[in-house]
Amino acid sequence: MRLRGSKVVFSLYPTLSMPRSLCAGMLFAASGVMLGGVASSLGAAPSNAIVAPPSKDLSLTPNPMRVYKDPQSGQSYAYITFDLLNATGADRRFAPRFELLLDDGVLVQSGSDVPSKVTHAIKSALGDPLVEDQFQVLGTVLEGKENARRGLVVWRMTEREPTEVSVFVTGLSRVSDKNPHPTSGEPLVRRRTMRVNYVIPGDAVAHTTASYEPGKIEWIMR
Repeated sequence: MRLRGSKVVFSLYPTLSMPRSLCAGMLFAASGVMLGGVASSLGAAPSNAIVAPPSKDLSLTPNPMRVYKDPQSGQSYAYITFDLLNATGADRRFAPRFELLLDDGVLVQSGSDVPSKVTHAIKSALGDPLVEDQFQVLGTVLEGKENARRGLVVWRMTEREPTEVSVFVTGLSRVSDKNPHPTSGEPLVRRRTMRVNYVIPGDAVAHTTASYEPGKIEWIMR
């Protein structure tokens, strides 16, 4: 520090009378101030800035359930369409499993014992050129709203008059856990699964115009 007239002037440069340790401390502090000013001028992000990660699950929106009756065999089939969106930030492989739980406890796999002619007849009745069956929708789902897909899944009905059914969808999430089986002790792997409940009031009407809206939708480990 030097006196110049009536002003006090601070010098950043060491003087002969100033201890070396004090000189080094002043220079370090001054450099920190200058670097901080440069960072502020460049718009550096604060250290506590939080960037939310994108969702890691594929987004599936289930549509109403309908029942189709094959005019030749008289067999009934339940089916739904769904809208699939990949907003994870990267392309994702889609290999789902759709299961239908009837209120009598029977679990039906989609596509099992479903003739291809039945799937074609349902697609024709829907009249939507964007609908893909459960085999066509398999594979890579590109990221972004512009790459959204619409799929179709069909189940062979084993109960004539179901009143409440649930659809389980596995393959939307990569989340899983592993725990010992409660009785056998063997490793039991559970996966994050979407469950969609449907209520069918009265007898299911086998017609493409009769539909049953999805009810409660929840995520479970299964």
